Amino acid sequence: MKRFSKEAKLEIVKQVVSGELMPTDAIAKYEIKSMRTLVHWVKEFHIVARKLVNEEQEQLTQQMEMQRKSKEILEWEATNPLVQNSQLMWERIQYLENQNRTLVEDYSSLKNQIALLQRQFQGLEIED
Repeated sequence: MKRFSKEAKLEIVKQVVSGELMPTDAIAKYEIKSMRTLVHWVKEFHIVARKLVNEEQEQLTQQMEMQRKSKEILEWEATNPLVQNSQLMWERIQYLENQNRTLVEDYSSLKNQIALLQRQFQGLEIED
């Protein structure tokens, strides 16, 4: 006689409760002794099995909904001119910020060079 762990019994009952397997198919697939044995397991584990099935179905539903929403958002972004324009504007802003950074560095360098030249020029005036 084949023995089943509680976990195995619960998994079999879950498959029957969810409709994944018909009771007769479960008996044949797992070589369960009789329909009476399976009915006993269902009575023992049906509440837990139903809860597990419901949780799995809820998770699957949530995943499918998230995938659907993600797809809709991507499609909307791909076809919406405002989104496309905002992307172009963002790229332009980044370019201008880089240009500004370069100009600020150049300005600082030129300012230092002017100060140096002024000191050198003042030194020449004193010697004359």
